[in-house]
Amino acid sequence: MVQICSLHELLAMGISLEDIALRFEELNHDNDLVDDTDADSARSALFYKLTELTWRAVMDNNHIAGYWSFALINQEVKKRVSSGVYRESDLSHLTIQLSPLSHSSDLLFDCVCLDKPYQGKKLTHLIFISMLESLSSLPERNISIETVWASVWSESGQRFVEKIGFEYHGSNYYRGEIYKTKFSRLLFHLRKVADIYSR
Repeated sequence: MVQICSLHELLAMGISLEDIALRFEELNHDNDLVDDTDADSARSALFYKLTELTWRAVMDNNHIAGYWSFALINQEVKKRVSSGVYRESDLSHLTIQLSPLSHSSDLLFDCVCLDKPYQGKKLTHLIFISMLESLSSLPERNISIETVWASVWSESGQRFVEKIGFEYHGSNYYRGEIYKTKFSRLLFHLRKVADIYSR
């Protein structure tokens, strides 16, 4: 049975943090979502531990079939993203380097990716619902978010972020385009599209 799982649930299944990070890296490469080839598995594992509030895995029994990820970002990452000089490797490196984060932060949409056999309307609905539930819980944890950013590299990625309320901000020097939206607007659009995909 396909389900959406948190880090705590994956660990309870006996899947290690290192295996989670390696599988996410495989999915990223399969979907052309990386911009460098010097991935550090230990650093990636620590990154996913630090950002466990803002990602979920798509599980089919004990197989990780996909995942979605946002990340709370500090001022250094925000500066790079808003200035259009952001690289994917900045996210894990600077989130770890400058952790812990304050209770007031921006959010960066990292990615959503699925193995091709799992791409479809029903699972997309589950992903939107899990995004909404996870992100809506952040204010309850005294984490205040104003702006959400996205670095987008493909037309399908642009369509996806526009569907959930993002607007064009500017080009990115290294690759792709930068989009942004207000946190409240993101939640509104997640509710809207989750309702549409439930029909």
